[in-house]
Amino acid sequence: MNGAVFGTQILPDQMQVINPAIVLILIPVFDKIIIPCMDRIHIFECSLHRMALGGLVSGFAFLSAGIVELALERTYPHLPGKQY
Repeated sequence: MNGAVFGTQILPDQMQVINPAIVLILIPVFDKIIIPCMDRIHIFECSLHRMALGGLVSGFAFLSAGIVELALERTYPHLPGKQY
């Protein structure tokens, strides 16, 4: 992976700043838009339902990260082992 996103090169230390920034952006979006919309259509009756959905979404995120890692593993160079 070369780190190019929409024609811009993202360095590893820049990526460490992007994660907290996205979290800070998404907190008000969920608080003001997504959660009230779900309350209006009665999808989630209590906080436990939201927590369960969060657990499922995070599980799928780990699964997708594993699939991407397995796909990238095919492109890794073959390093010779120790020869005695």
